[in-house]
Amino acid sequence: MRNLIRLNKEINLSIMPKGWKGGKENQISCLTLYMTKEEREKIMLKFSLYRNKAYRVEIMCYLLSNYIAHICGKPCESIAMKVWKYGKEYNTPNKYVYYSIGAIPVDLKNAVALNMSKSGYRFRNEIYYHAVTAFYNAPDRLLDRMCKRIAYMKNPKAKYDRAVRLQTVIPEEIYQMINSYAIQNGMNVCDLIRITLRASCVSKKERALDDSMIGKVFSLYRLIKQPAYPFTANPNNRALLVEIKGEREMYYLMKLMKRRRISNAEMLRKAIRALDDVISHKDKIKRNVTIEPQSYDENEEDYWYDKIAKNDFARSIYL
Repeated sequence: MRNLIRLNKEINLSIMPKGWKGGKENQISCLTLYMTKEEREKIMLKFSLYRNKAYRVEIMCYLLSNYIAHICGKPCESIAMKVWKYGKEYNTPNKYVYYSIGAIPVDLKNAVALNMSKSGYRFRNEIYYHAVTAFYNAPDRLLDRMCKRIAYMKNPKAKYDRAVRLQTVIPEEIYQMINSYAIQNGMNVCDLIRITLRASCVSKKERALDDSMIGKVFSLYRLIKQPAYPFTANPNNRALLVEIKGEREMYYLMKLMKRRRISNAEMLRKAIRALDDVISHKDKIKRNVTIEPQSYDENEEDYWYDKIAKNDFARSIYL
């Protein structure tokens, strides 16, 4: 097992709780875990999936430092404690392998060693294993929040575009059908789904004022009545990611999903099935839905012209 001491060039100490310091020489030390080969492969894969959001060293430092701060009665991040609850108890395997997490600050390793009696663990490897398994077992929504928090702590002045991400796996034939319909109308698949959700999730007042074809076809009932279970597994299925931006669209969409207890993937599946239903029965729906043009009423126009003339006459007298 290697235990190297070198300058801290990999870890950003701003992710640590208030009061932590990098030491006089800002030194770091290598952190190594003992686990089975299967566990190491699974955890390596999970860390690689979040590589673009946060480094594994930053995740480990964030979880460990906040846990030590929690047991010492210092201020800590609530999202770190929510992720920490998903950790597993360490069982010494018969055949274990080394897994190097990376370099963490020496002060953090010393803090873990000094607070072993408060933590309830016997060995430091148990705490490290708990942090790694907590990251592996935590749901994606908590991990995304944690990674966003780490990114914000590293660079508070950076601007991040808010968006609601909907992702699921759909059959290839349904995708091609929706894609061809979207191209015919000068859009892509994501734009068509955004318009569908916007027309279905807006308020009743805005829905009543919407005279467009999509506004009349895609009602809230047509969207909600669709099943939310996953599509049948098929090697030809493809992943679809849709981002909903805009404060009003995000507000109404999140409000609907929270009230109906629908997840992001389930909402996207409902929208896909609603589009599939509408496109498949396009001719029948066209016969039932008609858009009437605004009628030209001469009497109404004469009334407004007469009212304007009276106002002009009154204004000419009093001015």
